[in-house]
Formats: sequence, C-alpha cells, structure tokens
Amino acid sequence: MDDRTICCIVVDDEPLAVELLQSYLKNFQGLRLIGCCHNALEAIEILKNNTIDLIFLDIKMPFLTGIEFLESIPVNPMVVFTTAHREFALVGYEMDIVDFLLKPITLDRFSKTIEKVKINAWNRKHGRNIAVAQESSMRLFVRSGTKMVNLNVSDILYVEGMKDYLKIRTKDNATTVVKKTMKAMEESLTRFQFMRVHKSYIVPKYLIRSIASNHLIIAGHKIPIGRYYKNAVKKFSSDLELG
Repeated sequence: MDDRTICCIVVDDEPLAVELLQSYLKNFQGLRLIGCCHNALEAIEILKNNTIDLIFLDIKMPFLTGIEFLESIPVNPMVVFTTAHREFALVGYEMDIVDFLLKPITLDRFSKTIEKVKINAWNRKHGRNIAVAQESSMRLFVRSGTKMVNLNVSDILYVEGMKDYLKIRTKDNATTVVKKTMKAMEESLTRFQFMRVHKSYIVPKYLIRSIASNHLIIAGHKIPIGRYYKNAVKKFSSDLELG
C-alpha cells in the first residue's frame, strides 16, 4: 500500500451519519475506509487487527462515549469528532483532535477537515524534526527580579496583571512575577495561541475547558472575561465550533 494512504474508520451509532461520511470519503484520494462501527466496542476490535491512522468519532454513543473510548485505547490516531452536541467543542480542543465537525456536516466543511487531516498526517510523518523545532521555539525568557527565567510556554496556565507587575501561573502551581506590561506580554504570547480575555488576564486557548457568559475555566481556575473582550471570546468559541 502507498505509505501516503491514510487508513480510517467511522465510529457512529447513527446509520445515516455513517452513510453520509462514507459517501463523502469517496470524493477524496489518499484515504482508505477500513470499516464502519456503530459503537466504540466494535472500533476496539478493528484497532486490534488493523493500523488505523484516522478515526471519525461520534461522542454520545452506547457502551462507551467517544471520549471514554479515546482514553481507553493505547494507540494515538488522528481524530475528528463528529457530533450534534456543540458543547463538546472545547473538550475536543483540549484533547488535541484534528477537527470538530458539527452535525449536519456539509461536503464543503468536510473537505476543509480533510485538508487539516492531510497536513496533520504529514506533520506526524516528519514529526521528529518538527518536535525539535517546536521545543526550541516554545520557550519564553522573562526577567524576574535580578534573574532571567526560561519558561516553557506550554506550561503556562495564565498570566495575571498586578499593577506594575505580571504573575505567570504554571501547571505545577508555581508563580513567576515579572516586570512587564500586559500589552508587551500579549504581543509575546499571541503567536503561541494565547488570547487576552480581561484587562488583567491572558490565557492559552488550548487549555480553555469551558466558557460562560462572564468567565471561563482553565485547569480548575475561574478566569473572568472582561466586558471589552467578550466579543473576542465569543468569536473564538464560534470559530471553534465551525472549524
């Protein structure tokens, strides 16, 4: 088989949804549909006997949800969530899926997903060089007191403004206090997919767990959404749902 072929399965308990994805997949070269499953248990059996690169996965299914299924399998295929429940969009974002397709799925929207899949597959194939480049580029040097601190950007939970200083909270619950303006920090972090959600808070988009009308949740931390930033947060949420 051509090593560029992406082997995939469809996992969805709705027969019409399965038929639709089957018909869509026929329009794209480079993808091979290995099988269709109506629940996660059937998918587990296919994974035991086949190398699967990509899973189109519903979330609400009998026996195991799509999320429980992903947490139970030892392999790490590319995943595209296909669901009618938009409230799972942020969960998918947190789980590093390739895309989130909200039902009903159009062919035009599906084609955009396939482009993302192919880019992701290429990145995985050349992952070693990309990982090295990402590791070196995901560092942020900041001055804390009299010393320079080298932070891994992926460890940052949020940045909080404190008058003339900023407090950087990381995943290990450590805090680094730096003398820097919010505007300067925002400019430094934008390229790493951070966004300002309040005059005193900057957060990483990929760690947002849920969004309410006036706050969001990141790793159990309740972060306020400022009135001036509500439209930007709303747009981010809408873009996430629409892909």
